[in-house]
Amino acid sequence: MFSFNTDMKGESITIAKWLVSIPSVTGTDGESVITQAIEDGIRDFPYFSKEKALVRHVSHEGRGSLIALVKSGRETRQTIAVITHLDTPGVERYGSLKRFACTPDQMRSRIIEHDDWPTVTAELKESGTICGLGISSCKGVAGCAIAALKSCSDVAATLPVNLVFLFLTGNMDHHAGIKACQTELAALLGGNGLDLTLGLEVIPNPLLEDKHRLPLFVSNYAKASVSFFILGESAHEAYPYTGFSPTLIASALVRRLEVNSGLRGTAGQGSILPIFNNILLRPGYGDMTAESLHLNFQINYEGIEMGDLIERFKELSAQALEDTANTWDAREGEYRAQSEIEGGRPEIRDAEVLSYSDLFTRAERHSKGNLDSAVKALLGKYQNSGMSEIETCAQVVERLNELARLPKPSIVISLNSDFVPQQEVRNTDFSDRELLITLSAAMHEFNKRHNLRLELKSRRFAPPSDGNYLRPIGIDEALRQLTRECPMAPGTFYNLGAPVVTLCHMGVDQSLVTERASDQLFTLVPDFLAALISAVSGEAVEFPDDEGQGLGKDSAKAKDPAKGKEPGKQGKEGNEPAPEALPEGDKADGEGTLGQEPGTEPAPGPRN
Repeated sequence: MFSFNTDMKGESITIAKWLVSIPSVTGTDGESVITQAIEDGIRDFPYFSKEKALVRHVSHEGRGSLIALVKSGRETRQTIAVITHLDTPGVERYGSLKRFACTPDQMRSRIIEHDDWPTVTAELKESGTICGLGISSCKGVAGCAIAALKSCSDVAATLPVNLVFLFLTGNMDHHAGIKACQTELAALLGGNGLDLTLGLEVIPNPLLEDKHRLPLFVSNYAKASVSFFILGESAHEAYPYTGFSPTLIASALVRRLEVNSGLRGTAGQGSILPIFNNILLRPGYGDMTAESLHLNFQINYEGIEMGDLIERFKELSAQALEDTANTWDAREGEYRAQSEIEGGRPEIRDAEVLSYSDLFTRAERHSKGNLDSAVKALLGKYQNSGMSEIETCAQVVERLNELARLPKPSIVISLNSDFVPQQEVRNTDFSDRELLITLSAAMHEFNKRHNLRLELKSRRFAPPSDGNYLRPIGIDEALRQLTRECPMAPGTFYNLGAPVVTLCHMGVDQSLVTERASDQLFTLVPDFLAALISAVSGEAVEFPDDEGQGLGKDSAKAKDPAKGKEPGKQGKEGNEPAPEALPEGDKADGEGTLGQEPGTEPAPGPRN
């Protein structure tokens, strides 16, 4: 029987605190330091000192990510991927406690002594909560992953499945780490004759209201980045209504787009909430107003083709132009009345809303050479000069408009290469239904041992993550649209064939001085990983909490080993039969019933 051979909770906490002590803020040299420190530690494990080729360092864009494979001593191709990232937010909002950011115990003491956070102070006094920079956003989970990697590698001979651990950087930079690791991961698995069965990632969810009820997601939203290039006409301050302000158009467009829950896909799909991300303004000269402006939004969505998104954004852009024209006319009338200027009437203007492919086609009609080659040369020139993608795309649109000669005002809509494909376990797919049954068994095994309840959210979506890249859904059509509507190539996508399970834990105050992670996290991760190993392999696994390390206020009580439950307990907290199949569908509100007690409200999932 496989079992972890260490005190997983204590080991995970120790490693997590060590990771916090490394000032690995994303975008600084510390990002490379933490990756190298983890790699050095892993290579010192007895297993990897012999199996050196099973640890891979993947360099990308000045940083690095790690892949470590533990091969089972059995004849099995089944492999579980444990995915964690190492991106750490900065200390800009830490104030006077900034110097304690990388000392978890001191930070905890200082927060308890502080007068500004009485609720947090009370929580810290009554629990084993861990504080420190990045503990909730990534380092708590990374500590659990490293402890599990060490323990599993020590007993690889009895491990019933193969395990591959990914420690990724670049999560906040267009998911650069997982993109760079895909080829290496495929080669590592293929070279060892292994198949990727599923992936597991654990992320914080600050919206959880009950730390004893945690959601388990089998679907993740896709993410798109959409830009609006607004072409206006400058005006002199002495003649304020001779032009057409792009900033006024931008304000109307932001009003129609940002956090607009009315922007939906087809019937039955959830709201899409565009989040404002970036603005690039081409300033005017002297007393002249600006002529152009570039807006960028991030959008999480599911079940909608990007072509449909573009058409919806065209409609909203046209409405924003109309809103601006009405405002412009009203203000010009007020100005003339106050200044006692007679005459003047609304000017009839042409205006257009186009997608990037529309603009390219229009410009191509006036081009004397190969426009596609010319645009690629421009992209290379701008990228080599160190421009960001937003700046580069704005420059390309301006150059194309010199050929297309769009009327003023006009709006050009384009996609950006910051695209994350949708990930989903589908009830309609036979192999996915088998996987859902496996997850049901894992949750049953976990829930019967703990007061903590895992709840399957089979029709809810977790935020986009690195796990979306293991088995993207609808990627062919998405890439076709990206190629048409994105000035820069979106890059290569692989399908490693493994759906991902996203488990949410109670992580709070990320990037704030009070960032913390409950100590239940350090039992939750290894226990659920053990349950997954057992369910996937079909073999019994000894849980770390069998020695009294369980979760929940009563879980440390003695259990009846013959029945697998606490003495005198019956029903759900006791010995339930293993599920033979999934429940017949989900409830009307989209919630699954697995792991949920009758008469209780489900914990809320992440919002987007």
